[in-house]
Amino acid sequence: MRRILFGLVFIVLFVIACSPREDTIKESPAVRLFTAINGEVDYTEKVFSGSDAVAFADLVKTECPQGVGDEFVRVTLDASSATLVLYTSKDGKTVTCSVLKPKEQRRVVVKTQDEAPNEDTAFMVNGGAITITQLQAAIDALPQNVPRDTNAIALAANQLINDELLRQEAAKIEVGADEIAAARASVLLQANLTEETLPARLSERGVSTEDFESQILAQAKLQALLDARLLLREISVTDADAQSYYMANPTEFLRSEQAVMRHIFVSNNRSQDQFATIAQTVLAQLNGTDFCELVARYSDDAQSKDNCGVYVISRGVIDPNLELASFSTPVNQTSVVNTASGVHFVQSLQVVPAQVVPYTQVSGQLQSSLRNTLMQQRLSLYLATLRANADITSYLG
Repeated sequence: MRRILFGLVFIVLFVIACSPREDTIKESPAVRLFTAINGEVDYTEKVFSGSDAVAFADLVKTECPQGVGDEFVRVTLDASSATLVLYTSKDGKTVTCSVLKPKEQRRVVVKTQDEAPNEDTAFMVNGGAITITQLQAAIDALPQNVPRDTNAIALAANQLINDELLRQEAAKIEVGADEIAAARASVLLQANLTEETLPARLSERGVSTEDFESQILAQAKLQALLDARLLLREISVTDADAQSYYMANPTEFLRSEQAVMRHIFVSNNRSQDQFATIAQTVLAQLNGTDFCELVARYSDDAQSKDNCGVYVISRGVIDPNLELASFSTPVNQTSVVNTASGVHFVQSLQVVPAQVVPYTQVSGQLQSSLRNTLMQQRLSLYLATLRANADITSYLG
């Protein structure tokens, strides 16, 4: 009798452990990503049918407004930073909807500068220090259009904390020679360098070979971490996906009227005599000298000096007088425009009417943009997980 009971118990446990439905659900993209990001999760499920489904109708309506029918499975995956709720068919093969419920993150402990390990410490993140020097450098690196206020400090601080959390996790990863070589090739490509030109650039920047190799190793570890946690290799954006987005968001691809112009800018940030002499010289040579030659010789606009002074501009972006000249000057003719900073010799090249950019011109860029959006969404989820388990202390209180 005991042997029979033991056999029955074993069969039940075996069936539970190897439930085809649970295996199917765990292989769904949403669950695989959630598990990859969070690591260990607690899996529970409940099958609903008939009166059970009616009793939970209000909860179902809140979590899955599109409806789930009379028979369904509600699956819960619980992790430290969030809970994922899925509604599936009874066999687990069809996921009707999913709901991600983030949990409250650990609060940052705020202390005074007097309590810091040293006077340059801004934050401690799991025992790793972020310095005030690093924080100031991060603020300085923000785009110029970001006001330098408390929001800028918070933006820079959050980025540094996120970077430190990722660095700490990446340090735990083991990588091989192939991964290090791939990271090295990627860095060289992005910096437009070769193995032959690398030593000169390192010397120019004051970076030792050892420091560079350490940076490459750190980059390889970070890439391996993100590949594993965010399932980056499984992100796929097809041409059909991009076309669907293009058709659903036509206003994003509406290009306003644009003027193609080139100019010679003579700054008045010099003596009046010098300013007048250069301006008169340019004016006298406009009709008999190559425009690009005049740009190279006289223009004070460093940004356009190397491309013949050419700009493509939209309305409402530059000085109103420059805009008027750019859009209204006849093609291949030149207007003289005075502004507060000097004089501009503006030659019109073309005015392009407003138009919807054809899909063929944006398809590649759009696919890349959509893929980057998916990557950022996954990264945000992963960072939320890291923050939920992090000990962070601020010494800026």
